[in-house]
Amino acid sequence: AESIFITIAIEGFEERIVITIDIEGAYLHVSMEGEVFMLIEPFIASILVEIDPEKYRSFLDEEGRLYVQLDKALYGCIESGKLFYLHLNRSLKGMGFVSNPYDDCVFNKVINEKNEQCTVTIHVDDLKVSCKDEKYLEQFVKELTAIYGTLNVHKEKILDYLGMDLDYTNKSYVKVSMVKMIE
Repeated sequence: AESIFITIAIEGFEERIVITIDIEGAYLHVSMEGEVFMLIEPFIASILVEIDPEKYRSFLDEEGRLYVQLDKALYGCIESGKLFYLHLNRSLKGMGFVSNPYDDCVFNKVINEKNEQCTVTIHVDDLKVSCKDEKYLEQFVKELTAIYGTLNVHKEKILDYLGMDLDYTNKSYVKVSMVKMIE
């Protein structure tokens, strides 16, 4: 949390351009390590059998359940978050970023001769990316798209990041708010 707020303060002070990125199906980009099995309950198993009887029927147990071995990381598996982080870490380092010595979820890269930086702040598969050079941000998005495919990129002056509204409409400072709607 501290790193998120520190980077927000730097973005406002330096008047950086900020985007947020959600990597679609992030965990499916990494292979599961070792043998990890998942139990599919009878209701869902019956749907799979209905879709492709030849493929699944013979694997049903006596209670109508399926046991499957995971090839890719899935949301909900303990190791999936770590596996995706390690993949993203390697990807960012391959693009020239260096992880912050105080927080491994913040990466920086010097992008020009004026020592201006691009900063990537990570929370699972949600990234907040900032720098003063809009062309560099576009290049970064292209490189990340080449690795991960579909990205949801948001470039507005008011961004939603981790349930917070980050308002970058004023120069030199950022307004942060969280409003919970009660129904």
